[in-house]
Parts: sequence; structure tokens; C-alpha cells
Amino acid sequence: MTANSMAMVISFVLPLALVRIMSVPEFGLYKQAFQVLLTVLGLLNLQVAVSVFYFMAREPEKKLQVALNVVIFYGLLGALVAALFVIWPGWVTLIFKGSDLVPYVPWLGLAILSWLVSTNLESVPVAAGNVRVASVLIVAAQFTRSILMIIAALVFGTLESILIAAILQGAVQTVLVAIYLRRRFGKLWASFDWRLFKAQVGNALPFGIGGVVAVMQEDMHNYFVSHYYDSAGFAIYSVGCFQLPLLGVLTNSFASAFNPDVARHERAGDHKGILLAWAQVVRSLAFVLAPAFALMFVLRREFITSLFTAQYEASTPIFAVYLFVGLIQISMHYPILRAFDEFKYFRFKLYVVLLPVTFAALHLGWRAWGLVGVAAAVLFVRALDLIIIVRVVGRKLGMKARDLRYFAPLLRIGAATAIAAVGAGLARMALIKWGWMASAASDLSGFLRPALKGAEWNAWLTLIGCSLVFGLVYLSGAWVLGTVTETEKAGLRKLLVKFRLRREPAQPIESAS
Repeated sequence: MTANSMAMVISFVLPLALVRIMSVPEFGLYKQAFQVLLTVLGLLNLQVAVSVFYFMAREPEKKLQVALNVVIFYGLLGALVAALFVIWPGWVTLIFKGSDLVPYVPWLGLAILSWLVSTNLESVPVAAGNVRVASVLIVAAQFTRSILMIIAALVFGTLESILIAAILQGAVQTVLVAIYLRRRFGKLWASFDWRLFKAQVGNALPFGIGGVVAVMQEDMHNYFVSHYYDSAGFAIYSVGCFQLPLLGVLTNSFASAFNPDVARHERAGDHKGILLAWAQVVRSLAFVLAPAFALMFVLRREFITSLFTAQYEASTPIFAVYLFVGLIQISMHYPILRAFDEFKYFRFKLYVVLLPVTFAALHLGWRAWGLVGVAAAVLFVRALDLIIIVRVVGRKLGMKARDLRYFAPLLRIGAATAIAAVGAGLARMALIKWGWMASAASDLSGFLRPALKGAEWNAWLTLIGCSLVFGLVYLSGAWVLGTVTETEKAGLRKLLVKFRLRREPAQPIESAS
């Protein structure tokens, strides 16, 4: 988790740098290219990389062969995609509006090959028991990726140079993993085991096929927008769909902690235990996600303009709608769905049904409200997905109306969040009305970075000031309303006492005489 958090912070810098280097159409073209890259990586993942966790444990004497099977599988798959992209780059015109992306498609194919092999090798050191090596590789990969791409953008300023940097980064990451394999196993090649290869792929594909439909469902709205809008329009939409990466890391961390707990209760047939654990996880996650959502909603204009500059202010209403999509993550229902064998193919079947529903909703939303309507359609489909799955999960757990009391803390969190949102909103109105930000912005922009306009500093300072107000009001309200339990209060007091004792200098011991 620490490695992924560090990698997230590093990767977070890249788009913020690129929006200040590239024009809106150029940034949109960059976003479209890497949307294709990420979608293809998701479609072709097919869960084969995850198979190393099971097969290295099942056949410990063949760990190198297991790792090499991953390289062979993704290498062949990536080579086929790269060949298709080189031979027929014009396929993108079937999906994207215009042909601006066509010259970059061959480079994009090579980047997909490079990343498909390199990113899926990160699981090998973890499966082999070398967690520290895996952590170093994750951080190093994100660091080199961001640095190479930012340098390419600064020096050359073209999408082609950024894609070449991506290809080089994938090659560097592959070489690092090859060095690890050489040091770990003493060699880089072992005799090919066709039986083992078939077993790994056969084990992964049933789960991977479900992932293919999920990726199609998740990414459809991006390609819908790309089909009807040029790169500049896609840039506005993609910025509006921005979500803080830290919240994703937090959600994944909660899921990782929740998974074994659900599995333990499921093996024991303790459905009530799953329900109680679920309520606790939802409460803990809501304690962080709900205020983060409310703060970004109140300060949505300042948030967008401070991070992505004022030229993306048109993304603000899209951002306001798409924030509710992120709020759905609080439900944390997928670990429960995965715990029961009878639901193994439930998501696959559900998404097959939802694919046409999603397309129809996107079309209707776009016709009615443009890009904001597309974001609203995404919210509608995700909410429908949530309602269906929570209903199925609740029925499996034997959940009754009286069991809703376990989720009652959400009302207190909502109350504390609403009070803090009002406080931040009033602070924002006061700062704008008093107008003292303009002079402060002028002074800071001249002292820190003349290239920044006073309006941008105004947005930054408003964001920081209102965030402080929101944080103080929310934590105070949460404490008073009982959102923080007595056990958690006692733990916090104990932590503060320990911190205070560590900071206090040791007192000299006086002589007894």
C-alpha cells in the first residue's frame, strides 16, 4: 500500500504538468491516446498475471517457468496488438471523431506491447515472497514513467515524444524485472512447459473474460464522448471526470482488509458477522469519502481551476455530477459478492445486460444536456448497478429492515458533513465578497512564480482557506455528534499522550541525598 501510495503521488504530478505545457486540444489528444492504452491493457489483462500467486505456491520448483509463462502470454498478445496498430492505424477513425490520432497509433501499439509485458510482471516478486523488491519496482516504475514523460513534453512538446518515453519506460521496467529474475533464480530461461502454460491460462480466463465486459462497461462513456467530440471536447470531459487518486488507494486498501474478513465469516456460515463487518467498513470509508466529496463539491470551481488552470473551467459542472460516481465507492459491496461461489459470474451477466442500457442512457443524456448529460448517464448506470448488487447481497445475507440500524452512523456522518459544507460555503462567499484574495494573489504570484496569474492564486488560496474551515468544522461536528466512537476517542487520546511524551525532554533524575 505504501509503495502504491507513493507511486500515486508521483503519477499525480504528470497530468498537472501536461495541462500547463500543452494546449487544450493537445492535452485532449494525449488523454485519448492513453485512454486507448489503459483500455487495451484492461481488456488484455485476462487475470493471467494473478495466476502466479496460485501456481508458484502449487509448483514451487517451477517458479521461473510460472513467471516466464506470464511474459510469453502477454508478449504474444501485445505483439499481435502492436502489429494490428502498425498495419491498420486508421481503425481509430471508426470510434474517434476526426483522424488526429491516426499518426500516433503505431507508437501507441508499441507502447501497449511494452506496458502489457512490464506492468504485469510486478506481481512476480510479490508471489515469490519479495515484497520489498516489488515495492521498489512499483515506485521506480511510476517515478521513471512520470519523469520521462514530463521531460519529453518539456523538451519536445509532442504526443509522439511522450509515447516514445512510455515505450522506453516499459522497456526499462522489463529489464529491471529481468535482472530480478536472474538474481532470484540464477537464470533467465527454463524449458517451456506446455502443460503448465495451459493450466495457468485456463485457470485465469474464466475470471478474465468477466473483466473484459467490466472494462467495456466502465470505459464506454469515454469512447462515446470521443466519437461525438474532438480532442478539445474530450479534454474538457476527462478533466471533469477527474477523481483524487488517493481516494482510490484508500478504497482499495479497505477492500484488501475487508476481503479476508468476509472470507472468514463466509467459511463459518456467519452471515450476521459479514453484515456487521460490512457496516463497520462502510462507516469507516464514509468518514473519509463523504467529507472529501462534499468539500470538492462546494469548491468545485476552485478545485478545477487551481489544479488544471482556468482554461478548463468548463469542466466544473461535469465534475460536480461525476463526484457522485465516486461517492458510490462507499458501498464496498464487491468483496461480499466475490466471497460466494454462486456469484462468480453474476457481474459478467449483469454487465452484459447493462451494456445496451448504458449506451441508451449515454445517448439520451448527451441529447438532453451534452457532456453534463453524459456524466449524469454514467451516474445513473452506476447507481442502478449499486442498487441491483446491494439488493442481491442483502438477500443473500438475510438482511431485514431492522438491520438498517447498523448503518445508522452514516446519518451522523452526513450531518457533520453537511454542517462543514455550509461552513466552507460561507467562508468561500466571504472570501470572494471581501476581495482581499486579489491583493494576496498578486503579491504571491509576483514572489513565487510570475507566470501564474492572480486569478489562479486566488483559486488556490480560496481552496486552502476553505479546506481548513471545512476540516475544523467537520472534525468538531463528528466529535460532538458521536460519529467518532468512544473506543476511537480513547485510542486517539492514547495516541496524543504518546506523542506528547515523545516530544517532552527527559527530566534529570535528582540525587536522593
